[in-house]
Amino acid sequence: MYGLGTVQAWNTVTIHTRVDGQIEKIGFKEGQIVKEGDLLVQIDPRPFQAVLDQAVAKKGLDEAQLENSRCDLSRFKAGVPRLGCRANRGISRVPRPVRTTVRRLAKREQ
Repeated sequence: MYGLGTVQAWNTVTIHTRVDGQIEKIGFKEGQIVKEGDLLVQIDPRPFQAVLDQAVAKKGLDEAQLENSRCDLSRFKAGVPRLGCRANRGISRVPRPVRTTVRRLAKREQ
């Protein structure tokens, strides 16, 4: 067939990303027919892995702080009857780190 004119695709699609990142690989060629589930673009996973690793490390730190705070609390509670009322003033401050760390861990779990 010979003739002058323009060609227009039946369907076109605009692709939007969910995340930003450096493109490592493009899985299609211009004009290629793609199906649902086909790899279109592969983004460099290293920045996302670094953020995940930091979050896991921070969670471990928070869990260790929680365990230390709980140990301090139990140690202070065990010592209060022997020390008298001067120690009672200090005991009221000990549960705060435990509550704070529990809240921080719960927020990270969401």
